[in-house]
Amino acid sequence: MIRRLIHIEMLFRGALMLAPFLVAGLATGNPLWTHVEIVTISTFIAAERSQLTPLGVLLHAMAIAAAFIALSLSMASPVLFVLATALLAAACALVMTAGQGMRWTGIFTFLPSVYLACGLAGSARGSFSGVDWAALPYVIIAGLPAILGAIAPCLAKTERASVSSWRAWRRTSEPSAKNVFTTALTAALAVGAAATLVSLQHVQHEQWMVWSAACVVTGDLPTALAKWKDRALGAVTGVPLGMLAAMLMPHSALLAPMLTIAIALTLVSFHHYAVGFGVRCALQAIAIIVAGHVTLAADVRTINVIVGGSIGLLSTVGMHYFSVWLKGRGPVAIDPQCNAS
Repeated sequence: MIRRLIHIEMLFRGALMLAPFLVAGLATGNPLWTHVEIVTISTFIAAERSQLTPLGVLLHAMAIAAAFIALSLSMASPVLFVLATALLAAACALVMTAGQGMRWTGIFTFLPSVYLACGLAGSARGSFSGVDWAALPYVIIAGLPAILGAIAPCLAKTERASVSSWRAWRRTSEPSAKNVFTTALTAALAVGAAATLVSLQHVQHEQWMVWSAACVVTGDLPTALAKWKDRALGAVTGVPLGMLAAMLMPHSALLAPMLTIAIALTLVSFHHYAVGFGVRCALQAIAIIVAGHVTLAADVRTINVIVGGSIGLLSTVGMHYFSVWLKGRGPVAIDPQCNAS
């Protein structure tokens, strides 16, 4: 029963990669060690699902660092922030020209970049020098566990790699996904609209709305609608349950970093997306209240997820019917862009 619900192997391996950052955070009292765990779990997922080699994981980690810098700098201007997030969403979708499996690399480049930029540089808006450059070394170090994990099989006798294979960036090859440019345009439209809304309305925790808009752009209407329902249900049920749990449980100094680890692990621990997302919403609601914020801040999570998801869904619908009108034929099948958190 538990194995049908929880991916034991991925949970164990993910926890092993995150453990050093938990220990470093507790030992030094520096919260940056736990903030960058999203990079560690993202590089791990991309390496596994996209079949990246050590070189591929290194390039992925560097892409996250570069995107983090670009998004952080863009926060000096609302217009720049909208353009930067939209272009990043499109670029992350375009990696599927290397194959459908690369969607995981695209997803988990956009996710950590947006979350870190908004979470760490949010207080630096309007000031170029206020960008949290001190976080950059931590972001780079956070990719090391996945890089080492990708190197280990190459060094094993049964999988000893040749010189040419070390130069490759994937362990597999596949044809380009279908309609990648249409998917990229839809992602840019959805993310640009969500970023515009958060800039105009000064929405708190804007990363939730921007990411939700991107994630719901799955490419076709049935999948997009199903993804929107899963995320809306997870937020509506998970957040209230998390708020209730936070009010009942004792708080301690160890709870906050443990919650950060647990939230990251929900990205790999569950076989069913809806369950994993609901648990993640509950844990994030607990983390918000444990951090000393009012319960209203946890409610913002629900609102942002539903509004952002709705923007993504509407963008998918609009692009779908625009493509039908433009080509003057039946519905256009667009391969999914993302099917993860």
